[in-house]
Amino acid sequence: MQRKNPRKISWTVLFRRKAKKGTQMDEKSRKKTRKAVKSDRAIGGLTREALMAKRNETSEIRKARRDHISKEKKDKIQAAKVAKKTNRGIKNTIPVAKNNKGKQNIRTGGLR
Repeated sequence: MQRKNPRKISWTVLFRRKAKKGTQMDEKSRKKTRKAVKSDRAIGGLTREALMAKRNETSEIRKARRDHISKEKKDKIQAAKVAKKTNRGIKNTIPVAKNNKGKQNIRTGGLR
């Protein structure tokens, strides 16, 4: 004859413990869990107010800011090109001293 598992027989103490069958007092005395509360906080150098402002701004404002930044970059590149062109003429007028020593006998790596 096979032995019965006491956790499967409904009237045993082990079954009642496993199935959490108990008195009403047990339910009241059970520890209550707390629900996690969402909280906003600063991330990576941005304050909470800055994050909220960024989140709440409209697409027009974002587009205007993007256009402004790209325009500044283009202006900076254009200014660099102009400066390069003006410096090119100056470099040609300055005499450059040439090295008249010729090729020196320089030892480089390898076995000696």
